[in-house]
Amino acid sequence: MTTGWEAPRAGYLFTLAVASGEEDDLWTAITSADGGHDLLIALGAQARLMARTATTATGKPFVVPASVWECIACPDVRSFAVAAYAGEEPGELSVSCTRCLREAAEVLARLQLAAMDAARVPLAWLAGVCGQLTSAGGSPVTPLPDPGAAVAP
Repeated sequence: MTTGWEAPRAGYLFTLAVASGEEDDLWTAITSADGGHDLLIALGAQARLMARTATTATGKPFVVPASVWECIACPDVRSFAVAAYAGEEPGELSVSCTRCLREAAEVLARLQLAAMDAARVPLAWLAGVCGQLTSAGGSPVTPLPDPGAAVAP
Protein backbone atom coordinates (compact mmCIF):
# COMPACT_ATOMS: atom_id res chain seq x y z
CA MET A 1 0.00 0.00 0.00
CA THR A 2 1.52 3.31 -1.02
CA THR A 3 -1.16 5.81 -0.18
CA GLY A 4 -0.44 9.02 1.68
CA TRP A 5 2.65 9.17 3.81
CA GLU A 6 3.79 5.64 2.88
CA ALA A 7 4.53 6.48 -0.76
CA PRO A 8 7.83 8.33 -0.21
CA ARG A 9 9.33 5.50 1.82
CA ALA A 10 8.03 2.97 -0.70
CA GLY A 11 9.68 5.03 -3.45
CA TYR A 12 13.06 4.89 -1.75
CA LEU A 13 12.62 1.17 -1.05
CA PHE A 14 11.75 0.55 -4.69
CA THR A 15 14.75 2.55 -5.91
CA LEU A 16 17.04 0.57 -3.61
CA ALA A 17 15.46 -2.66 -4.88
CA VAL A 18 16.03 -1.55 -8.51
CA ALA A 19 19.68 -0.82 -7.67
CA SER A 20 20.10 -4.35 -6.32
CA GLY A 21 17.94 -6.05 -8.98
CA GLU A 22 15.37 -7.22 -6.44
CA GLU A 23 12.33 -5.17 -7.37
CA ASP A 24 9.94 -7.96 -8.43
CA ASP A 25 8.48 -8.97 -5.07
CA LEU A 26 8.57 -5.43 -3.72
CA TRP A 27 6.63 -4.09 -6.71
CA THR A 28 3.71 -6.41 -6.00
CA ALA A 29 3.67 -5.55 -2.30
CA ILE A 30 3.80 -1.78 -2.66
CA THR A 31 1.29 -1.45 -5.48
CA SER A 32 -1.40 -3.79 -4.23
CA ALA A 33 -3.67 -1.04 -2.88
CA ASP A 34 -3.61 1.84 -5.34
CA GLY A 35 -1.87 0.46 -8.41
CA GLY A 36 1.18 2.65 -7.93
CA HIS A 37 -0.12 6.15 -8.69
CA ASP A 38 1.08 7.62 -5.38
CA LEU A 39 4.32 5.72 -5.79
CA LEU A 40 4.95 7.35 -9.19
CA ILE A 41 4.38 10.80 -7.70
CA ALA A 42 6.83 10.04 -4.87
CA LEU A 43 9.43 8.59 -7.25
CA GLY A 44 9.11 11.65 -9.49
CA ALA A 45 9.72 13.99 -6.56
CA GLN A 46 12.68 11.93 -5.33
CA ALA A 47 14.27 11.78 -8.78
CA ARG A 48 13.73 15.54 -9.21
CA LEU A 49 15.34 16.26 -5.82
CA MET A 50 18.35 14.13 -6.64
CA ALA A 51 18.65 15.73 -10.11
CA ARG A 52 18.76 19.15 -8.43
CA THR A 53 21.36 17.82 -5.99
CA ALA A 54 23.44 16.59 -8.93
CA THR A 55 23.13 19.98 -10.65
CA THR A 56 24.26 21.75 -7.49
CA ALA A 57 27.13 19.32 -6.88
CA THR A 58 28.50 19.38 -10.42
CA GLY A 59 27.58 22.88 -11.53
CA LYS A 60 26.07 21.39 -14.68
CA PRO A 61 22.40 20.70 -15.34
CA PHE A 62 21.31 17.10 -14.92
CA VAL A 63 19.84 16.38 -18.34
CA VAL A 64 17.30 13.65 -18.95
CA PRO A 65 17.42 12.46 -22.56
CA ALA A 66 13.98 12.38 -24.18
CA SER A 67 14.57 8.77 -25.14
CA VAL A 68 14.39 7.80 -21.46
CA TRP A 69 10.66 8.53 -21.40
CA GLU A 70 10.06 6.50 -24.57
CA CYS A 71 10.68 3.34 -22.52
CA ILE A 72 7.19 3.81 -21.07
CA ALA A 73 4.81 2.24 -23.59
CA CYS A 74 1.53 3.86 -22.50
CA PRO A 75 1.30 7.57 -23.45
CA ASP A 76 -0.94 8.40 -20.45
CA VAL A 77 1.43 6.79 -17.97
CA ARG A 78 4.40 8.44 -19.72
CA SER A 79 2.75 11.89 -19.39
CA PHE A 80 1.96 11.16 -15.75
CA ALA A 81 5.58 10.17 -15.03
CA VAL A 82 7.01 13.20 -16.84
CA ALA A 83 4.68 15.51 -14.90
CA ALA A 84 5.61 13.82 -11.61
CA TYR A 85 9.31 14.31 -12.41
CA ALA A 86 8.78 17.92 -13.48
CA GLY A 87 6.89 18.73 -10.30
CA GLU A 88 3.71 19.50 -12.16
CA GLU A 89 0.26 18.31 -11.16
CA PRO A 90 0.13 14.91 -12.85
CA GLY A 91 -3.67 14.78 -12.75
CA GLU A 92 -5.67 11.60 -12.59
CA LEU A 93 -4.41 8.40 -14.08
CA SER A 94 -7.11 6.00 -15.10
CA VAL A 95 -4.71 3.44 -16.48
CA SER A 96 -4.31 0.38 -14.34
CA CYS A 97 -1.90 -1.52 -16.57
CA THR A 98 0.60 -2.84 -14.06
CA ARG A 99 3.27 -3.30 -16.73
CA CYS A 100 3.14 0.35 -17.83
CA LEU A 101 3.08 1.64 -14.25
CA ARG A 102 6.07 -0.51 -13.42
CA GLU A 103 7.94 0.74 -16.50
CA ALA A 104 7.37 4.29 -15.30
CA ALA A 105 8.43 3.44 -11.74
CA GLU A 106 11.62 1.83 -12.99
CA VAL A 107 12.43 4.80 -15.23
CA LEU A 108 11.97 7.21 -12.32
CA ALA A 109 13.99 5.00 -9.97
CA ARG A 110 16.82 4.73 -12.52
CA LEU A 111 16.78 8.51 -13.00
CA GLN A 112 17.17 8.90 -9.26
CA LEU A 113 20.07 6.43 -9.24
CA ALA A 114 21.76 8.20 -12.18
CA ALA A 115 21.40 11.55 -10.45
CA MET A 116 22.76 10.08 -7.22
CA ASP A 117 25.76 8.82 -9.16
CA ALA A 118 26.27 12.22 -10.79
CA ALA A 119 26.07 13.92 -7.38
CA ARG A 120 28.36 11.27 -5.88
CA VAL A 121 25.74 10.36 -3.30
CA PRO A 122 26.58 6.84 -2.13
CA LEU A 123 24.01 4.09 -2.31
CA ALA A 124 24.52 3.74 1.44
CA TRP A 125 22.64 7.02 1.84
CA LEU A 126 19.61 5.46 0.17
CA ALA A 127 19.94 2.37 2.34
CA GLY A 128 20.01 4.64 5.37
CA VAL A 129 16.83 6.37 4.26
CA CYS A 130 15.21 2.97 3.91
CA GLY A 131 16.46 1.82 7.27
CA GLN A 132 18.35 -0.99 5.59
CA LEU A 133 21.96 -0.61 6.53
CA THR A 134 23.21 -3.99 5.36
CA SER A 135 24.08 -5.20 1.93
CA ALA A 136 21.36 -7.23 0.19
CA GLY A 137 22.09 -9.62 -2.62
CA GLY A 138 25.63 -8.42 -3.18
CA SER A 139 24.59 -4.82 -3.84
CA PRO A 140 27.16 -2.10 -3.15
CA VAL A 141 25.19 -0.89 -0.13
CA THR A 142 27.35 -0.50 2.94
CA PRO A 143 26.48 0.67 6.44
CA LEU A 144 26.58 4.39 7.09
CA PRO A 145 29.43 5.39 9.39
CA ASP A 146 28.58 6.04 13.02
CA PRO A 147 28.73 9.83 13.45
CA GLY A 148 30.01 9.38 17.01
CA ALA A 149 32.83 7.06 16.04
CA ALA A 150 36.40 8.28 16.24
CA VAL A 151 37.96 9.16 12.92
CA ALA A 152 41.46 7.87 12.28
CA PRO A 153 43.99 10.60 11.47
